[in-house]
This record gives sequence, structure tokens and C-alpha cells, in this order.
Amino acid sequence: PNEWLTKLWDFFREECYCIDLLDSLSEIPLVPTTEGRLVQMCEVAQVILASAGAGAEQSVRLSVLSKLSCMFLDTEIVHSSPLLESLSFAQLEKPQTVLQLLQHADRTATLRTAASLSASEKAELRNFLGQSVKEIGKDLPENLKDFLRALPIYRSTDASFVAVPSQVLGWV
Repeated sequence: PNEWLTKLWDFFREECYCIDLLDSLSEIPLVPTTEGRLVQMCEVAQVILASAGAGAEQSVRLSVLSKLSCMFLDTEIVHSSPLLESLSFAQLEKPQTVLQLLQHADRTATLRTAASLSASEKAELRNFLGQSVKEIGKDLPENLKDFLRALPIYRSTDASFVAVPSQVLGWV
């Protein structure tokens, strides 16, 4: 079933350099995910592009994000292509894009709850998303700060996981 899709993406890589093609194909689900779904090109911001050769740390992040219902580009089918490079995927190497993806999934009710994660998975998610704050600092949009505060991934004094109240100053 994936043979035609592999051939299509091989064509995009080898023969097709027309970025205008995006407009005509944007509504057609042609972007394969590792979950077996096809996503429209206009919705690729909801798909995470993870670089090949994932180390142990990246594998844990991928596992945590998949438990939250994130989708990942199937790089077995889609190889590098000028068309692919022009699409705006969320990138695992850029935590802010993943944070934006999670916020979008939360708004559209497709995000699985962080409460279902284990304590170590919540800690990994907190550390990973915390990179956005460190990398971007004060320039992180307020709506993303609010979303990050609202995730129940912060350990309280009684060892439960809670959201950070918006009144708490200085953490972001």
C-alpha cells in the first residue's frame, strides 16, 4: 500500500522542484506518518520531523510525545526533497515548535492528557519543553508560557504533579 506513496515522494525528490505545486496539493493527504496516517500538506505543522539516527534521549522524547498523540513523519517513505524542505514541520530540535504543536493539539482536543504519563515521562517532557524557555527566554510568546504553565508536569511538595499557577512569577 505504501509503494505508490514511496514512488510519489521519490518523484518529488528527483524530478519535482516546483514549490508552486504545494498550492495545488495542499489539501490532499500525502504526508505519511509513522502511525500509518496521511496528513494534508497544509497541516504538516501538526507533524514532528525528527532527525535520523535518534539517540537514547531522543527516543525517550519520541515515546513521550507519541503518548500525547503526536505524529511523526515517516522518513522511510519520505526522504529529503525540495518540496519537503519547504514545508513547516514541528522539529524535535526546536522545542518551541513542539510546544506550539502541543498547544494546537490541546485547542483541537486531540492532545492526550499528560496525566497518563509516568513520573519519569513527565520529568522528560518538563525538561524538554523547558528548553524552549531557556533558548527563547523572554521572547517566548505569552500564550505558549501560559500553556506550558497549565501542563500538569510540575512536581509539588507532596510528590504529585500539578500545573503552575499563573500568579507564580519568575519561573518564565
